[in-house]
Amino acid sequence: MSEGIVRARQFWKKNPLGVVVILGPTASGKTSYSIEMAKVLGNIEIISVDSRQVYKQGDIASGKISLSQMQGIVHHGLNLLEAHEGMNAWEFAVYAEAKIQEIQARKNYAVLCGGTMLWLAGLVKRYGFTGAGKKIQQNPMRKYLLLGVYRERKVLYERINKRCREMIKEGLVGEAWEIFQLKNIHHNLKTMVGYDDSIAYMMGQMTQTEMLRKFQQRTRKYAKRQLTWWRKQEDITWIGE
Repeated sequence: MSEGIVRARQFWKKNPLGVVVILGPTASGKTSYSIEMAKVLGNIEIISVDSRQVYKQGDIASGKISLSQMQGIVHHGLNLLEAHEGMNAWEFAVYAEAKIQEIQARKNYAVLCGGTMLWLAGLVKRYGFTGAGKKIQQNPMRKYLLLGVYRERKVLYERINKRCREMIKEGLVGEAWEIFQLKNIHHNLKTMVGYDDSIAYMMGQMTQTEMLRKFQQRTRKYAKRQLTWWRKQEDITWIGE
């Protein structure tokens, strides 16, 4: 049993209404780690915290988990929005808070898993988001255990490069083209990493090799921003996946 899973088990023994958070940069392996934790410990439901995976479209670009990859573990926070709709940090916090309470009412444990930094911070740090004149009603006594999935930068970048190649093979370019044919696409969907480069390739503005290189570069930069954000937080326990 890995260090993070042991910590989660000990945490829930002391804090049965606590929430475990699995975070980390893109391609670090946090999704697979959350599945492993759920299978080992049981009675876990996972809430995806990803501002792109909330869309019904964009499965490839967002790296959305498939039904088979879920391995029977209940997931929330996926496929909530149509292409023209948007969701901000406050709206997601309202959604996630309701799901946490539902999960705990079923005597299960809630795991937040994702990489959208502000959305995670809004829940864990209790920023006091307000919307429509209302505050989010959170349990003030709730504790969080933050587990960051860590990989050496060289290894992480190799995983990112490989993942980008796989996404292109899975049909990223075609997905981007289909998305851009829709009307009134929301900014969050339209600006997924990889879409602009895919369209440029389709328009003959760059070769496939150039598209892949730019896609990999943009993804590595995004991962670096994620790491920079989380490295400033002292309450994260970093674990090797």
